[in-house]
Formats: sequence, C-alpha cells, structure tokens
Amino acid sequence: MDLSTLRLAEEQLLTSETRRDSDRLREILHPEFVEIGRWGRRWSRDEIVAALADEGARAPVTTSDWEIGDIAPGVALVGYTVHGAESDSRHSSVWVMADDKPRLRFHQGTIITAQ
Repeated sequence: MDLSTLRLAEEQLLTSETRRDSDRLREILHPEFVEIGRWGRRWSRDEIVAALADEGARAPVTTSDWEIGDIAPGVALVGYTVHGAESDSRHSSVWVMADDKPRLRFHQGTIITAQ
C-alpha cells in the first residue's frame, strides 16, 4: 500500500459527496471498521454509514503532515492533520488489504487543543 493511494481515499472521506454515498463508504470501510470520533464516541461501520447518509454539506478542509508506515504485511498506519474552519485535529487510520484492495479498518480523530 502506498501513501498516494491511501491519501486519496482519506481525502475522499473528508468530502460530503463520499460521506453521503453509502455504497462508496461500504467499498472503502472494512466490514469490521471501528472509529473513535473526535469527542470519544465509538462508531461501527453500520453506524457511520447511517449517520453520514444524512450529514449536511461540509466546508472543504485542508490537510498536512501526512505519514505512512507499514505495521505488518498488508497493514499500514496513516497519520495526518486536518485544518478545519473551527478547529484542527490529528487523525490516525489503519488500512488493511482485503479483497485485493485497501480497506479502512480503524480510524481516530482528536481535536488539537491549545497548549
């Protein structure tokens, strides 16, 4: 798995178009996907797909600090920062190869607070 492929998929997940497309989300998200949201809530794949189907339009965001590391054969850890209108947050994702394509298995986003 290479950073450019995973970065493209991550960036797509930040857009309203992809987030509201339940079929596309199911293609990207592993069946056992888990997310820990920015406020600490744990989400399953089905919960995320249902919640995002009705999500309002999102303002575009910028990203930075992209990193990727292999943590096992067919498993990669991706990290990056999202710069939003109201706050910035750090994100970590675990991607696995499944069905001959990368699938998002775990994601966590954390608000960056003032230090």
